[in-house]
Amino acid sequence: MVVLDGADAATVEGGRLVRLRARAKEWRSKFTLAEVSGSLGDLGIYIPLLVGLTQQGSVFFVPSLFFAGFFNFVTGIAWDVPMCVQPMKTIAAVALAEDLPTNQVAAAGILVSAMVFFLGFTRLIDVVNRAVPMAVVYGMQLGLGFSLMRKGMNLILGTRQYAMRPDCYVTAWLCGILAIYLQFHRKRAPTALILFFIGLIMAIERMARIGSPFSFKPEWPVHYALGDLSANDWLYALGDAALPQLPLTTLNSVVSVCHLSKELFPEKKVPQRDVAISVGAMNVFCIVGAMPCCHGAGGLAAQHHFGARTGASMLFLGFTKMVLAIAVGTPLNLLLTEFPGSVLGIMLVLSGLELAKQGKKLKDEPNLTVGYITAIVTLTLKTGIACIAGIAAALLMGGAEQLYAWFKEEWPKWMAKLSSKRGRFSNVKADECDSPPTPPAQDSPFSDATEGHDAQEAKPLS
Repeated sequence: MVVLDGADAATVEGGRLVRLRARAKEWRSKFTLAEVSGSLGDLGIYIPLLVGLTQQGSVFFVPSLFFAGFFNFVTGIAWDVPMCVQPMKTIAAVALAEDLPTNQVAAAGILVSAMVFFLGFTRLIDVVNRAVPMAVVYGMQLGLGFSLMRKGMNLILGTRQYAMRPDCYVTAWLCGILAIYLQFHRKRAPTALILFFIGLIMAIERMARIGSPFSFKPEWPVHYALGDLSANDWLYALGDAALPQLPLTTLNSVVSVCHLSKELFPEKKVPQRDVAISVGAMNVFCIVGAMPCCHGAGGLAAQHHFGARTGASMLFLGFTKMVLAIAVGTPLNLLLTEFPGSVLGIMLVLSGLELAKQGKKLKDEPNLTVGYITAIVTLTLKTGIACIAGIAAALLMGGAEQLYAWFKEEWPKWMAKLSSKRGRFSNVKADECDSPPTPPAQDSPFSDATEGHDAQEAKPLS
């Protein structure tokens, strides 16, 4: 280890400041309306899940918004690419479907954080991605998508009004028609943001009509979220939310987003290990009320589609979220308690539809059978049970032989890497975001779907 003396250390620190100032100047020159537009590209999933989880008491609104913005800001500085920060969809969908309390949602985020940290440092991410068949992942997404749609429909039916008041079936129909029109005819319109503002206006009208108290007092964005957490809560969070989320996080939030970033921004380095550390680090803040979040190739693709090209878009989005959380977080939180079920229901239905569209990747046997088994068990029982059922089905349908052959081929390579001191302690280069090891036959449930995964993922409702 090289130890720098005072003069050399000062020189290094000065060089870092010069580079940071140069990058800030570059961001100012590149900060355009296109960057602002691109920053909103991934709000279509973020807003409905945040509103839904807040309304049922599964997350704290102000810390969730603040820390999502904080990590938008940090990743924008670190990588200078429009790296999205989005909810962990499996945990969010399970929490909405099963009405999980705040402490279990936070525990699930912390558990995923620890596992991704470990897999990132040991570089075992590809092993997890291979061990869990992609058909199981797509099947869970299909089942959770239908669970979200069912939750949304229940919210709409819970209004129990056809047209006698603003929060009614007719409002839901009109919002649904508007969303579908914008999606197909005004594809660059921020659909979820428009629906969110419609719901806020209706919530303001309701609070004014019933005379509810309204406060603009700023709220500190820290709430301890692990209160009264028992061992059973940890086990439930692990089996029902964290473990089903893990393969989706390792694939979509680390491997696929690294591939897509290299494809879209070949001149910028986004190392796979750094992304894994980022996902692990942001979910440590679940302890103080942050919503479980990750990165995602689909969100990166959406933000690029809407015009984001540099980290400036994430600096804008992160700063906006943090300011809104501190300045108007309290009134927004109060408004969410009166947020109309008709509008939120449509938002969750559309979010569930986008998540369920991942089922279209189940194109042939035995993937169709494995995926559908996983989906129906997810919809009727628990996600943890569905994951086990899907893996068991895949093994019974020929996946065991394919998996064994893959491990037999790759094991010597891993041993060679572990025995190399240089391989253990050298810095990860951008080139380490290469393709995973040679996949087994494409008709296997364990066939690899990393290449191009989520670059064509269903576009978020934005």
